[in-house]
Amino acid sequence: MTNKKTVKSGIIGTGFSGSFHFEAIKKVYGTNVEVQGAYAINGEHLKEYTKTRDIKAYLDVDSLIDDCDVVHVCTLVASHEELAIKVLKNDKYVILEKPMTGYCGDGTIADIMTSDIVMGGIHNQLEVCTNNHRTLCNINPNTAMQTYNPVDANFKDIYTVEKACTKQGWAFTSPNEDWFTGYPQEMEAFYRTVAYGDPVECDSSLGADCIMTIYCAYLSAERKGQEVEIELL
Repeated sequence: MTNKKTVKSGIIGTGFSGSFHFEAIKKVYGTNVEVQGAYAINGEHLKEYTKTRDIKAYLDVDSLIDDCDVVHVCTLVASHEELAIKVLKNDKYVILEKPMTGYCGDGTIADIMTSDIVMGGIHNQLEVCTNNHRTLCNINPNTAMQTYNPVDANFKDIYTVEKACTKQGWAFTSPNEDWFTGYPQEMEAFYRTVAYGDPVECDSSLGADCIMTIYCAYLSAERKGQEVEIELL
């Protein structure tokens, strides 16, 4: 594409999420994205993060927002609301991923399961059962590639699976985890909307529906499996 528009972006939060957001931004091809810098409350993490990526380390969040068109909020979930509102009040775009889900408007019924005792790393899976087909998406762990490592130390400096407590034994080591989880694709869509006005693929109304769905799942669990109606926007 010729005559690509330039969009200035910044990142709040320099942990795991901030790292893969930066890598996904670098893969945006339809828009020239200039990362102005990053901000984090942990000064040491901020210094290391920005030095490695050769971007500016902002000492206050307001200055970062002022310099950017788009702000990625990659902090802990508890601070998402406050930061997102601050960015929006400054008439800037905010990219915020949590939470994510999908839903159908044709009366489809879904069973939701949640647990805090499942081991083996992060799990992002989607199963769709209809009256004429069934689809199972293993987003993470992805089964495209598997590795076997007899000694944990062999993979000491190799990333295998997010939030896995060991690298020993069999692992679903994705050949391109970012691509399979959709980060480059979503960033491309976000920035095309900002730069060229393309229709938004997902927005805050979907996020609100996600929160309601998750909340109803917790209510159902508390009530021993009782059906709880989900009021979507």
